[in-house]
Amino acid sequence: MPVAMIRLDTGIYSLTTGNLILNEQVLPLKEKLDEINSCDKAGLKELFKKALIEQDINSEGTGNMGLIEMARKSGNKLLYQFEKVSDKYSYYTLTIKVEDHLD
Repeated sequence: MPVAMIRLDTGIYSLTTGNLILNEQVLPLKEKLDEINSCDKAGLKELFKKALIEQDINSEGTGNMGLIEMARKSGNKLLYQFEKVSDKYSYYTLTIKVEDHLD
């Protein structure tokens, strides 16, 4: 079951979520996160368009559009960590930081 936590610290909200994933999923997810984090604003827009075009109604995956959109909307890099917990599973933690624009 996923776990989530929201924290406000000096005008920045941090949303952290974590979940167990299969060890075989760690490398592909890390590569996707690194690709997202390497993009600027225009690059994220293009990556999102590409993911949207490449998915079809019958596919299980979404090209990680949710991750791309989180990076686009937050304007920040996605912070992540993988901790191996067994031969089969790792614990995946993702943090998104969003500035409080309500000031």
